[in-house]
Amino acid sequence: MKSFMFIFAVALLALSVNVAFAQPQVASFSIDATLFAQPLTLSWSSDIALFENLRAGVCYTTVAELASTAGGTNVTTGNITPVDGTALEDFAPAQLNLLGNPNAEVVVAFTLPSRLYPSGGAGLGHIDLSYDNHSGGVSFDGSTVSTFFNPQNGYTGPLGGDGNLFLNIGANACVSADANDGGGTVFSNQGLVTAEYTGN
Repeated sequence: MKSFMFIFAVALLALSVNVAFAQPQVASFSIDATLFAQPLTLSWSSDIALFENLRAGVCYTTVAELASTAGGTNVTTGNITPVDGTALEDFAPAQLNLLGNPNAEVVVAFTLPSRLYPSGGAGLGHIDLSYDNHSGGVSFDGSTVSTFFNPQNGYTGPLGGDGNLFLNIGANACVSADANDGGGTVFSNQGLVTAEYTGN
């Protein structure tokens, strides 16, 4: 009986050894990555939205598109109306360039002026500003506008595949009937832009 138990115990030991050798071995590894820190930066391709040759007592609507050249050529591109054949009113929006992580979503907020005042000189009157769904333009190449937005509502959207986004900023202008540039006075006011990543 003892010899049988001894043989049985040896058999169990051998079996356990075989089972132990048959078990798979496991080792862990990690996948790590470092990121290039690309802060969101703002710069101006043009920091002035410029109206030229406006007439007193007239209200104008604009579209935030860039003109091909200056000097009355917006008559053909149609980004300001109405246009007088003599005055040749002209308009060019300001253009903001955002640069950051490619395809990252950003939110942009605007503090917009509601009125332009004579900045020194002998100018009189004022120019009231308003904004609509064509007062902001989105471009990924700095030239072609892909969509429009109302800057009063801000803008949320992705940067381009190269990390660039261009936002054109314009306004509609209503010139007071008593407005006079006094021989060259510029009507002016300031706006403010803030932008940040949304995390998306």
